[in-house]
Amino acid sequence: MNRRTTSLAAAGTVVLVPVVAVTVLAVAGDLAPAPAGLPDPGALTRWGLPATRALHDAAAVITIGMLVLTTVVLPRDPPDPERFSAPQAKAMRIAAITGTVWAVLGVVMLVLTYCEVSGVSLLDPGLGPQLGAFVVQFELGRLLLGSTIVIAVVATGAHLATQLSAAVLLQMLAFGALLMVALTGHTSGADNHSTAVNTQLAHMIGVTAWVGGLAGLGLLRGTLGTRFPGAARRFSTVAAACFVLVAVSGVAGAVARTEGWPDLTSRYGQLLVAKVALLAVLGAAGWLHRRRTLARLDAGQASGRAFGRLAAGELAVMAVAIGLGVALSRTPLP
Repeated sequence: MNRRTTSLAAAGTVVLVPVVAVTVLAVAGDLAPAPAGLPDPGALTRWGLPATRALHDAAAVITIGMLVLTTVVLPRDPPDPERFSAPQAKAMRIAAITGTVWAVLGVVMLVLTYCEVSGVSLLDPGLGPQLGAFVVQFELGRLLLGSTIVIAVVATGAHLATQLSAAVLLQMLAFGALLMVALTGHTSGADNHSTAVNTQLAHMIGVTAWVGGLAGLGLLRGTLGTRFPGAARRFSTVAAACFVLVAVSGVAGAVARTEGWPDLTSRYGQLLVAKVALLAVLGAAGWLHRRRTLARLDAGQASGRAFGRLAAGELAVMAVAIGLGVALSRTPLP
């Protein structure tokens, strides 16, 4: 794939995430108006919040993926390996852009979340003061605001950074933003709160590093040139570790939120099973990468386009999985 095709494929993959999330929720009836007599925030909030959350997660994936590539995958240039090489500098520029989008979507998600929990319309003239009280008096509001502030710092830092140590720090801050988001999900009400939050955070780190790193390699393929095979080989090791982390944390999280096989027949359980099936598909695709594509790249028998074609298929499956994850986070526990 050429650069334009790669960019269009990346954009299409990002759009697929909210499409999947909103479609699943709409089919289940979760986006319908509230019953008569109950407060309803309006269609803008009911449909806009899951779509915003999906795009928010997609922006997080690309941002963190670029940071992970910069710190552990992309080649460095001697004699000063601390300063960014050309691929690292480009990855950080992309991280700055997607980080800014991530932060803006965080603000939108904060507003829409308040509208949902309070039943206040997005067009209510008193929304501003009420929103201020939400972020001051309620933990959910404070966590969403805190996460957005940290994300804004990451985006600004990615724009200004020139050295590897700064990228490492920004990566840690980005993981901190994920922790705040993890604290707002189903895990916040779990009986084993600490374990549930830890498994959710591990799952999110594994997903963002894996999916974002794969997408980032595709976007940076032209910049890497002859150094692409080495970067792909290094990322393969990272991806394998992320696959194990996602699988183990996913199983642990499922055990924490369900009480046995009967729960898997619920709508929550069915979405969970669908995610497991997609993970199995991705594991098989990763095996193909290691056994065939990477071996051919190392031997000079394939170009980066062969990697890109298989990666494009993987990213489409990953986008569906992330969309299902957003729908899962908004589906009642069994």
